Amino acid sequence: MADSCNRNPAALCSSAQGSNTIADGVSSTAQGYQTRTNNSFAHSVGSNTTAGNGRSGGGAASHAEGHLAVMGADTAHAQGYLTNAIGAFSHAQGARTRAEGISAHAEGEGTIASGMRDDGTSRENGFCRPNGEGMATDSEQGYRVIKRTGPNQIVIILK
Repeated sequence: MADSCNRNPAALCSSAQGSNTIADGVSSTAQGYQTRTNNSFAHSVGSNTTAGNGRSGGGAASHAEGHLAVMGADTAHAQGYLTNAIGAFSHAQGARTRAEGISAHAEGEGTIASGMRDDGTSRENGFCRPNGEGMATDSEQGYRVIKRTGPNQIVIILK
């Protein structure tokens, strides 16, 4: 139920603090000015931030902090100015950064991380291209592989 400051804790055990805040997820918290949580266990703080994506249902146990920060995937974290963390387990921090892939991590200003997954054949300092399943595979040309971060995950240069 909204109060005189338009704080609206709309779900069980949720908390809305500030002005025009909505906590619309079980045990979620929205703090600041025009912040919103759209999924369970989410936390949104700052100005015009959103934790959880009501359209896709993602955003459980997520965190959005700053100004115009948006987080739309489970266990993701967006922090800063105009940051977006839209891949599961992703983290975007800084100004105008985007973490779009699974377990992607972007920091700084204007950076994008896609969390490229591969079939295990891509080599550091080599090249890769997407295979028929959309996963990176070793190639003579294509995207430069910077490093391997896991058995099926690599960092590449997009140009």
